[in-house]
Amino acid sequence: MEPKYIVAIEIGSSKIKGAIGLVGKDAPLEIIAVEEHDFIDGVRYGCIQNVEDVKQCVSSVISALEANVKVAPQKIKGVYVSLGGRSTMSLKRVIEKTFDEETEITRDIIDNLINQAYQEAPTDIDVVDIISLGYTVDNITPQNPIGTFGHSLKTTLNYITCRPQIMKNINRVIEERLPLDINGFIVRQIALSNLILTSDEKKLGCMLVDFGAETTSVSIHKAGALQYMATIPLGSRNIT
Repeated sequence: MEPKYIVAIEIGSSKIKGAIGLVGKDAPLEIIAVEEHDFIDGVRYGCIQNVEDVKQCVSSVISALEANVKVAPQKIKGVYVSLGGRSTMSLKRVIEKTFDEETEITRDIIDNLINQAYQEAPTDIDVVDIISLGYTVDNITPQNPIGTFGHSLKTTLNYITCRPQIMKNINRVIEERLPLDINGFIVRQIALSNLILTSDEKKLGCMLVDFGAETTSVSIHKAGALQYMATIPLGSRNIT
């Protein structure tokens, strides 16, 4: 596998950040360039208010990354975008599937259950990600359901959601005006938990708090999974 460049953009209420990482076949991710521009008025509570102003700032960040000696003369064509903001939260839902006879639980059955969860998701909000809190086969809760047999399969899921306007305005900036491909949305609080928390902390239980300029994100982890997430519309600008 040839080295691959990964570009990430974070649009916050006080600044816009960009980074480029290099991934090799057997090497960990290496950050080779980081750019950060202060930006105050175009984003409120994590939601883009002025699309044109944000586009100009993101464009400046992209140009600065491309000018880095380790990147030039290559051009950025697609980015991963960090997602957060006032309305980002988790929403629990139980999904269950029953079988006429005892059935082996396979990866396809698990994937179909997750697809069903996406199809039955609320229509008035955007579902960014779905996280399973564990599976129950009949009355047993196995560590790994694949390969077990039973008459029913049930899982409790956490929908990670946000207001449609957040993703809509990000698309307007990145894909319509720059234009760049959006390779994917990464929920900021989940990325932070994967970076900061150990597996033991996630299993035993802990709370992770991320203070931003206008919002504070809180997530609770236990039994190795994200149990709860909410975003509070208060940040460092409210602290004198």
